[in-house]
Amino acid sequence: MKRNKERLDELESRLFSAYRSGDFRAAHAARNESVMREIRRMGPVEAPNGAQLQIGRFAWRFSAAACVIALLLLAYVFSNGFVDYQELAMRFLENPIDFMI
Repeated sequence: MKRNKERLDELESRLFSAYRSGDFRAAHAARNESVMREIRRMGPVEAPNGAQLQIGRFAWRFSAAACVIALLLLAYVFSNGFVDYQELAMRFLENPIDFMI
Protein backbone atom coordinates (compact mmCIF):
# COMPACT_ATOMS: atom_id res chain seq x y z
CA MET A 1 0.00 0.00 0.00
CA LYS A 2 2.83 2.34 0.90
CA ARG A 3 4.60 1.52 -2.36
CA ASN A 4 1.52 2.50 -4.40
CA LYS A 5 1.30 5.78 -2.52
CA GLU A 6 4.96 6.52 -3.31
CA ARG A 7 4.42 5.71 -7.00
CA LEU A 8 1.35 7.93 -7.07
CA ASP A 9 3.24 10.81 -5.44
CA GLU A 10 6.08 10.41 -7.94
CA LEU A 11 3.64 10.42 -10.85
CA GLU A 12 1.92 13.55 -9.54
CA SER A 13 5.23 15.35 -9.11
CA ARG A 14 6.26 14.46 -12.68
CA LEU A 15 2.94 15.67 -14.05
CA PHE A 16 3.18 18.94 -12.12
CA SER A 17 6.74 19.56 -13.34
CA ALA A 18 5.75 18.78 -16.93
CA TYR A 19 2.86 21.20 -16.70
CA ARG A 20 5.04 23.95 -15.27
CA SER A 21 7.68 23.52 -17.97
CA GLY A 22 5.18 24.43 -20.74
CA ASP A 23 6.60 21.95 -23.28
CA PHE A 24 3.18 20.46 -23.86
CA ARG A 25 1.90 23.70 -25.38
CA ALA A 26 4.22 23.40 -28.38
CA ALA A 27 3.22 19.76 -28.87
CA HIS A 28 -0.44 20.73 -28.58
CA ALA A 29 -0.10 23.41 -31.25
CA ALA A 30 1.80 21.05 -33.55
CA ARG A 31 -0.86 18.39 -33.13
CA ASN A 32 -3.62 20.88 -33.94
CA GLU A 33 -1.78 21.97 -37.07
CA SER A 34 -1.30 18.39 -38.23
CA VAL A 35 -4.96 17.58 -37.64
CA MET A 36 -6.10 20.63 -39.61
CA ARG A 37 -3.64 19.81 -42.40
CA GLU A 38 -5.12 16.30 -42.61
CA ILE A 39 -8.66 17.70 -42.76
CA ARG A 40 -7.72 20.09 -45.57
CA ARG A 41 -6.06 17.23 -47.46
CA MET A 42 -9.25 15.12 -47.29
CA GLY A 43 -11.27 17.81 -49.08
CA PRO A 44 -15.00 18.51 -48.96
CA VAL A 45 -17.49 15.81 -48.07
CA GLU A 46 -19.84 14.66 -50.83
CA ALA A 47 -23.34 16.01 -50.52
CA PRO A 48 -26.21 13.49 -50.64
CA ASN A 49 -27.89 13.07 -53.99
CA GLY A 50 -31.40 14.36 -54.68
CA ALA A 51 -33.24 11.10 -53.93
CA GLN A 52 -31.69 10.74 -50.47
CA LEU A 53 -32.45 14.34 -49.69
CA GLN A 54 -36.08 14.03 -50.79
CA ILE A 55 -36.61 10.87 -48.72
CA GLY A 56 -35.27 12.62 -45.64
CA ARG A 57 -37.51 15.63 -46.16
CA PHE A 58 -40.54 13.38 -46.70
CA ALA A 59 -39.81 11.40 -43.55
CA TRP A 60 -39.59 14.53 -41.38
CA ARG A 61 -42.73 16.05 -42.90
CA PHE A 62 -44.62 12.78 -42.52
CA SER A 63 -43.56 12.42 -38.90
CA ALA A 64 -44.77 15.94 -38.12
CA ALA A 65 -48.10 15.27 -39.84
CA ALA A 66 -48.46 11.94 -38.01
CA CYS A 67 -47.93 13.69 -34.67
CA VAL A 68 -50.56 16.29 -35.48
CA ILE A 69 -53.05 13.61 -36.51
CA ALA A 70 -52.34 11.63 -33.34
CA LEU A 71 -52.95 14.71 -31.20
CA LEU A 72 -56.20 15.48 -33.02
CA LEU A 73 -57.42 11.90 -32.53
CA LEU A 74 -56.49 12.06 -28.87
CA ALA A 75 -58.43 15.30 -28.43
CA TYR A 76 -61.42 13.77 -30.24
CA VAL A 77 -61.41 10.68 -28.03
CA PHE A 78 -61.22 12.71 -24.84
CA SER A 79 -63.96 15.12 -25.92
CA ASN A 80 -66.43 12.48 -27.18
CA GLY A 81 -65.63 9.76 -24.71
CA PHE A 82 -63.88 6.47 -25.17
CA VAL A 83 -66.09 3.48 -25.95
CA ASP A 84 -64.65 0.18 -24.80
CA TYR A 85 -65.35 -3.20 -26.35
CA GLN A 86 -67.65 -4.36 -23.57
CA GLU A 87 -70.05 -1.48 -24.18
CA LEU A 88 -70.04 -2.15 -27.93
CA ALA A 89 -70.78 -5.83 -27.30
CA MET A 90 -73.69 -4.95 -25.02
CA ARG A 91 -75.18 -2.62 -27.65
CA PHE A 92 -74.78 -5.28 -30.32
CA LEU A 93 -76.43 -7.96 -28.17
CA GLU A 94 -79.35 -5.68 -27.23
CA ASN A 95 -80.29 -4.78 -30.80
CA PRO A 96 -78.18 -6.49 -33.47
CA ILE A 97 -80.31 -5.41 -36.44
CA ASP A 98 -79.89 -1.69 -35.82
CA PHE A 99 -76.20 -2.18 -35.18
CA MET A 100 -75.68 -3.83 -38.59
CA ILE A 101 -77.74 -1.34 -40.54
